[in-house]
Amino acid sequence: KLNECEGNCNTDNDCNPGLVCFQRDFMTSPNPPGCAGRAFSAYNYCIKDIPLIKNVSVDPTVKLNECEGDCDSD
Repeated sequence: KLNECEGNCNTDNDCNPGLVCFQRDFMTSPNPPGCAGRAFSAYNYCIKDIPLIKNVSVDPTVKLNECEGDCDSD
């Protein structure tokens, strides 16, 4: 099984628990999210599962968590 930022994976099953296989578009994709260095152009890499964006409201009255919006300040 592959660790975070290791490749070449084909499915999530190729990665250790808690990681997913980031499928890249080999012509235009940058490095996998959360990984530093230079990625091989033909490789897919195991990364931490990325949370989905959640739109809370236009002017939320509660504190927002990671990947939640719409915030106007810290």
